[in-house]
Amino acid sequence: MATSANRFEHRTNAIDRMGRTVVYEGELLRHPVYTRFLHWMVGIFFFLALLSGFGIYLPWIFRFFTPLFGGGATTRFLHPWFGLGFVFFFALQALNWLQVMSWTPSDTQWMKRIKRYIRTIGLFNAKARNILATCKLLVEHYHGEVPHERAALEALPGVGRKTANVVLNVAFGEPTLAVDTHVFRVANRTGLARASNPRAVEDELLRVIPGEFMQHAHHWLILHGRYVCKARLPDCPHCLIARWCEYPDKTAP
Repeated sequence: MATSANRFEHRTNAIDRMGRTVVYEGELLRHPVYTRFLHWMVGIFFFLALLSGFGIYLPWIFRFFTPLFGGGATTRFLHPWFGLGFVFFFALQALNWLQVMSWTPSDTQWMKRIKRYIRTIGLFNAKARNILATCKLLVEHYHGEVPHERAALEALPGVGRKTANVVLNVAFGEPTLAVDTHVFRVANRTGLARASNPRAVEDELLRVIPGEFMQHAHHWLILHGRYVCKARLPDCPHCLIARWCEYPDKTAP
């Protein structure tokens, strides 16, 4: 997904200057099931055409391929159909990957409206593009509804594992936990979950946090990290869990 995101960002750098152009490559529009189906069909028909061709044109070497398709006559009959199937599904796959969405003047107006609401946050230009592109995908491929599957969520522009976890937890009530910089810091300092990467911290927190608290655990941890267990100067004297915290460098009262 990193490649797709990079290409999306590259194609949208000129959006504010041009106002209308092709915004992002069709790979971000891929419905995962349809794309997977095309991949399998291209591969299957390619190998069927290859094997039947071996049985026809190299029978003295690959004589065991001929009985696979029922004999020489059957092999010669099926071979062109296998080739035609390969060409057909390969063409569908090419069209699928070359599909684009167009950026129109009306989209430019939407971009301006979105930016007005998110201008105070960091990287608001890129986030506005991601928001509008995600809206287009949701309307075109999911009938305007947010998908419930992690893979579908992470295929949306600008959505990674952390954002997908937030949506799954808050919108759908699933026992997931998003690990951002605050959660990562609090988990390692307190000893709730000691790990060197966010995914490992997430897995450990899911293991130690009781199920009845999973719905709001992410919010409690992130707020604690933002306002109490701060990065540069943690407010240990006013921390409610200081007595259980395993952080060795606590700040003095």
